[in-house]
Amino acid sequence: MTYFFDSETHGGKLEGLLCIPRAWVPPLFSISRELHARWLQEGEDAHPEPSDLLDTVERNWIAREVSNFGDQPEYMSLIVRSDAKDEGLEQRGLLKSIRCDGTVEAIFSASIEVFKAASQAQMRMPASLIVQVFCPPILSGYLSNERRVSETTRGWICEIDSPNQFGKHAGPRVIRLRVEKASPAGERELPCGDRRKLLSLLRSVGRYFYDKKARRHLEWVWDGNRLWLVQNDPAPDPIGESPELCVQGSTHTPDVSTLLRFRLFSPSDAKRWQKLKCAATFQSMNLPTAPLFVLNGQQKIRELARERPSPGLVSDLTELTKAPLVIRTDIADQTALFANRTDCVSSPDPAIRFMRETANELLKAGVAPRQICFIAHRFIPAHASAFSMATANGTRVTVDALWGLPDGLEFCAHDSFEVDTRTNSILGRKIRYKSTFLAALTDGSWKATALGPPWDWKASIDDDTTRKIAPVRRQLSIKLGETVVVMWFARIQGGIRDAKLFPDRYTTENEPKQIESVIGEYFLSEPFFVRNSADLDLLEKQIDPISSIILRPDEPHLRNTSFLERLGTIVQSKGLRLDLEGSPLSHTYYVLKRTGAHVACIDPIKPKSVQRKFAKLVRDKIPVRIQTQGEKVLTIKLPEGELLDVLKAKIVEEAMEVLSASSTGNLQEEMADVLEVLIALFRLGGSSLAKLERLAAQKRRKVGGFGKGLMLVQTEEVPLLEIRSGNGLFNTQVIKASRDSYQAIVAAGRRLKTRRDRIIIPLIPSVPNRLRGPSHIFFRNPDLEFEVWYREKTVEVILVADRIDASAQLVLPFDSPDRSKR
Repeated sequence: MTYFFDSETHGGKLEGLLCIPRAWVPPLFSISRELHARWLQEGEDAHPEPSDLLDTVERNWIAREVSNFGDQPEYMSLIVRSDAKDEGLEQRGLLKSIRCDGTVEAIFSASIEVFKAASQAQMRMPASLIVQVFCPPILSGYLSNERRVSETTRGWICEIDSPNQFGKHAGPRVIRLRVEKASPAGERELPCGDRRKLLSLLRSVGRYFYDKKARRHLEWVWDGNRLWLVQNDPAPDPIGESPELCVQGSTHTPDVSTLLRFRLFSPSDAKRWQKLKCAATFQSMNLPTAPLFVLNGQQKIRELARERPSPGLVSDLTELTKAPLVIRTDIADQTALFANRTDCVSSPDPAIRFMRETANELLKAGVAPRQICFIAHRFIPAHASAFSMATANGTRVTVDALWGLPDGLEFCAHDSFEVDTRTNSILGRKIRYKSTFLAALTDGSWKATALGPPWDWKASIDDDTTRKIAPVRRQLSIKLGETVVVMWFARIQGGIRDAKLFPDRYTTENEPKQIESVIGEYFLSEPFFVRNSADLDLLEKQIDPISSIILRPDEPHLRNTSFLERLGTIVQSKGLRLDLEGSPLSHTYYVLKRTGAHVACIDPIKPKSVQRKFAKLVRDKIPVRIQTQGEKVLTIKLPEGELLDVLKAKIVEEAMEVLSASSTGNLQEEMADVLEVLIALFRLGGSSLAKLERLAAQKRRKVGGFGKGLMLVQTEEVPLLEIRSGNGLFNTQVIKASRDSYQAIVAAGRRLKTRRDRIIIPLIPSVPNRLRGPSHIFFRNPDLEFEVWYREKTVEVILVADRIDASAQLVLPFDSPDRSKR
């Protein structure tokens, strides 16, 4: 039976192993798919013996192949693995690999177990087998640069199966590797006797494939002496859509004067309906919004429930649907998170059908007709969307964004940003791999669609858009006095009212105080994917271990609150974990958390904590004000002995603020600060401001005040006898200084000066005796050392040594420009 030995019938797994140096792969041989075909022909419930499916020639052939591995087959450790023709990354984990010894009987039994696993995985086509020497791993894991884990082929993820070393409760270790500077692995074996060298060797393996410009998913084992590759799957870039091609829009403006049932939104509507309240709030902040058309009223809603629509409604929808239209539902005095809405409608019939069915559904649920409102607006052709959140007291804004329609943020991986509104700087940025987005298709339907390169790794909103979202979001939270989540349309094409970005709605929710993170299980995890109610039925009956639950809802279940509540209840009752790929700012997150389910976000953003060190005396209520903005504050209370010195320095600091005041109002504020420090100084000494004023008055009577604006320029001692030429015994001439001369005199006292080998810096706070003296500062580049002396009213900076070239002259350009001419 030549077909049994036909090497051309192997599957994808063997094909991958044959593409790499044989010295990297544990010894193996392949059994064609003929054996599996015979087993299927016998029937899956049969219990065949080796002689039933193998003749003598075939059994001898297997024994001869095993003899290449060693002389004692009964003491060998082999592994039998499936090798289906189309077996690749998508089938990873569906089939089993069975360990056995080297006897023909053991290999046959292991093969039958593999076939049974294939049947359970619904794989009916015959598969080949790989019989391979089993290498007992000290460490094992995966090495992959497939696109979902790395934007470029030079970046790799190494995932180490930690339970092999640290026990079953230890999670996998994930290490990111850059391979472009590593030495490529050669064609020979991969020796490694030290685990410290293992990563370096894995990096070299990655470089081998990087040079071939290939994306690969590898499985490896390390037995303490050598690194072995046991699987090599190609990982081609995924195929997907561009978000720019999925957007459709129209510039048609409805003729409002022809409307009979619908009407334009008015601010009075905001008193009852939350979605319309959002629009009114945005308009009050001068933010762009889409024109809204409203249908409400008891009589109009009852008309909708009838079988035949009124002519006026048909006429309105004929006009409104000349451009793609979206119709939403709202209920008075409620926040309807997942209220019914249409996809894009472009003709009256589907719009009327939606409104009639929704009206009947709400009326049957006991909602009064006067509470029901339908809101229509033109479809917004936005390439991206975002959620943003800020608290009323905080200064940071979190922004989650994704290509496509906003509902995609409920369950799809997305980008995240964090912005400090005080400086409008981006503190954190997380650009994730985004495999899916919610697209508006050409037929008007909205569907979860594969996102193709380069969009899958490209930021869905740019920094400029992020910075525009953040301050508006912060202003809104302050205006409303609570935490607010806002939904935005971004990258709008053919912008409504020429706007490329505008908010659509907001909700008031308590911010998630703590978001649990889950990251790092790229290849070892075995999640259970939930798409619909049928999956929930299977989940309730599930017995096999599950690493986590991942939500991937289909379109009918995308906005279904009862479906989400049931999912959360099952997750909570079974003690499982739900890994949410969508935004924690989404409605989905809040609905699931309310059920008590254990919800963790996949790879959430971790913005840096910005610490600002001040070490300065501040007014008593300043720390409290900072705390109300959401920041942590560390303060110390100075003892009286230290406080006296600090207050002395503080009054000089405030006096310098007076010096730099640029307006009358600013000058008065700085003078008030000086007065406040004086009051603190007097209180510290057990005195009062009244006593200060009395002392000032005494000194004013004795030596005058500063009201005349006199500047003492210089003095000169006059000898007892003066010899003069000219008339007069005494010189009584008054010196009259020009404007230029007195400005020069004033400036001279403020300039840095040089004296021999030092720089003298004036106008600093006077320091107490115990702080005076030298300090040394050393600059490594260039190698310069300075000595800094703290004097009573100056600081002197002295160059001690130039460690590179002692003969070089140091020129410090701190004097007047004339110095450069010398």
